[in-house]
Amino acid sequence: MRIKGRGRQGKARRRTTAKMWIVSLLLSVFLLGSSVDGQCDGCQCGGYFTELSGSFWSPNYPYNYYDNLYCTYTISLPSGYSMYYEYVSFNIEESPSCQYDSIMVQCPATGWAESRCGHYSSLGPFYEVHNYLNFVFKTDSSVTYRGFLLDYWAYYEKCEEGWLEHDGACYSFENEPRTGSEAQLECEKNWANLASVRSEEENAFIGENAPSSPVWIGLQKIDEKLRWADESRYEEATFHQNFHFEDGFAYAGAEQRAEEDDSEEIRLPYVCKKYIGSVRDIPSN
Repeated sequence: MRIKGRGRQGKARRRTTAKMWIVSLLLSVFLLGSSVDGQCDGCQCGGYFTELSGSFWSPNYPYNYYDNLYCTYTISLPSGYSMYYEYVSFNIEESPSCQYDSIMVQCPATGWAESRCGHYSSLGPFYEVHNYLNFVFKTDSSVTYRGFLLDYWAYYEKCEEGWLEHDGACYSFENEPRTGSEAQLECEKNWANLASVRSEEENAFIGENAPSSPVWIGLQKIDEKLRWADESRYEEATFHQNFHFEDGFAYAGAEQRAEEDDSEEIRLPYVCKKYIGSVRDIPSN
């Protein structure tokens, strides 16, 4: 009986030792890099990004990436935009000429390409004048690390043709009548919003350039609370008293309309607005 007991105890010790070895191996994988083959079945490898700001990361981040990866991440911004990007975290196996694991940045417009690898707390931000970049992440069959986390954000250089500039923003005055909701959707197609009106000077500028009066602007009333369509903070001003609401949006430039048929949708010209500069610097107050 004692012999059997010793046998069970010996097996238990061997299991404990094996478990400790596995834990030690997993810690070394996470902290020092791994030579254990990984799988990427169903993982997010690459992507196509068209929003004005966003993030993407290596498969399995913040844990170690897998072996034998080839992932292409593409940033495609609207015409008229350039971009910034920054590696918030960067930990890719280092080697001469980044021959083992790397992330390569490619600019198809110029043919420029650059590979990076190594260990950094962060890298960047980097500025790219073009609106389209590829990021190709490649790994070999051994040694993995945490990988990367990348943030990007658009930069709007100057007003496009047909847009008017005023005090750091661009405005498009549209004469085609729309409902308030339709007008906002049309502005969004051009990466803009119905205009916020934040000063007497801006109010006068819109009044001088509007194709007719009244026009839709970006002040919204939701559950009796007011906010701007561009999500900047609303602060009441004296000239806002001349704004009137229909379809959840305000219109400005005339006394409140008296409709013979209250069920008829109001369709008006509208003003779109977007800011020059980084999308990270859009005014919030």
